[in-house]
Amino acid sequence: MSELYREAYGWEPPATDAPERTATRTMRQYIKGWITEWDMRRLTGDVTRIVEDEITANYSEDESLSTPSEEEGE
Repeated sequence: MSELYREAYGWEPPATDAPERTATRTMRQYIKGWITEWDMRRLTGDVTRIVEDEITANYSEDESLSTPSEEEGE
């Protein structure tokens, strides 16, 4: 992967620590993480850290959406 990045940008990407392996992380997520880290180092010179957070869905009914507003009742 780093060879492709070097050829594309003419910049030698530094070795990075391997991200934590999990059963749910896809290969696309690993690759995107490496590219993002290399881009930030190349463009800003700063070492960055990607933070992941799971977004939970809430499918419960919102009662305020099922009752007509005062404007609609007029």
